[in-house]
Amino acid sequence: MCEEFTFEIQSEIRNIFTLDRCFQKYLRKLKIEDETINSITTAANEAIINAITHGNKLDATKKVSFSATFTGEELQIKIKDEGKGFNYNKLKKTKDLKSEGGRGIFLMKHFMDKVEFSNKLSGTEIIMIKKIPIKNDTN
Repeated sequence: MCEEFTFEIQSEIRNIFTLDRCFQKYLRKLKIEDETINSITTAANEAIINAITHGNKLDATKKVSFSATFTGEELQIKIKDEGKGFNYNKLKKTKDLKSEGGRGIFLMKHFMDKVEFSNKLSGTEIIMIKKIPIKNDTN
């Protein structure tokens, strides 16, 4: 079983809501537990916000690409912006949820099993992986 979801948005914060609604519908179709859906969408939304605000600098002419692939055991999410890239190792590391810098990456790493950053020629790509417990329909 390999289910895919792809979406592309212009770099405007308001576009996150449409993407989030469609992505949650996709995850529910896969019969993923609600708690797991909340974790995944929190991490994805943080990554998308970072791509829009930090990567693409809120430039509506630039796009954010989003894809998710479910293999039956895990979900892989790829988010790519069109910005200049960044040095992940120089980011402020924080666990303080009130902190302005680094909070989004902390949340991504907290909710997902694996988070990787890769600078490409035309932007940054984030790959996040989550092992998925499947909802039991017998309840």
